[in-house]
Amino acid sequence: MIYRADFNIRSSNVNLISPTIFANISRVLFEIFDEDKALNLIDLIVKSKTLISDVLLKENLPIVKFNDVVFQGQEVDLNQKRDEFRKWRDRQKDIYDLKYEENTRIRIRIDRKKGTAEEGYLFYQDEKVFNKDLYSIYVYTEDKNVINIFELVFKIFEKTGIGNDLSIGLGQVKFIRYDEKIFVRDIDMEKRFLNKGKLKYSISSVIISDEVLKDYKFLRYKISRYDGRSPHLVKPPYYLFEKGAMLEVLKFKGPYLSRFKDIFIYNCVFPITIEMEEGR
Repeated sequence: MIYRADFNIRSSNVNLISPTIFANISRVLFEIFDEDKALNLIDLIVKSKTLISDVLLKENLPIVKFNDVVFQGQEVDLNQKRDEFRKWRDRQKDIYDLKYEENTRIRIRIDRKKGTAEEGYLFYQDEKVFNKDLYSIYVYTEDKNVINIFELVFKIFEKTGIGNDLSIGLGQVKFIRYDEKIFVRDIDMEKRFLNKGKLKYSISSVIISDEVLKDYKFLRYKISRYDGRSPHLVKPPYYLFEKGAMLEVLKFKGPYLSRFKDIFIYNCVFPITIEMEEGR
């Protein structure tokens, strides 16, 4: 079964991709339960083949799009060729836009012992500021109890936020309720997921690993790098197939879960069928 949570978000300083969302879910589980209980719930999530999508624009699904692969300018004049190149470059931009603006704020560092700002210590922090659009997270699971767990966790997200630097107001979210529930079953997405078509698209960003490459054949994709950190630990860098990558399912596999020191690294392919528009 596939469920969907719709929400508004004000700002964030993390990329709201599938591994990041799971990291926040596991953080909350360890905050509200003892270690054994939290580990058992994480084990249930994984054994139930739970897939978590990236944050997506509501009712707007991603497909990696390529136009011209190599610039082949026709103009001879350098100024005209420059203008031609700029137009070509703009066409290469991924048409899937989460509709946020980049912002930089100046912050100060607090001396925890004195309770005052450290003199002369200013630093800049980048963040994403979102507009009033609705966003969605999709979850596939073979055990409805997982959705009950996520209902609790996502209610806590509303109180605390999602991501990092929650104490300065980042990551504030407000979920839409359906019969007082955050998650609603999405039959249309289930049909896309169960469609027998050979070609699929992942609605989650996928960490590139040996396991993934054995189970899925990626045909069209964009690669990006994601560097993250927990409050006390720098995570290893991830190289990702970005959401919207075209693939073939060689062997369907639920999530991949590994552990780096005291943090979990979650990874999944969330394959669905999307009807391609003309020209894509």
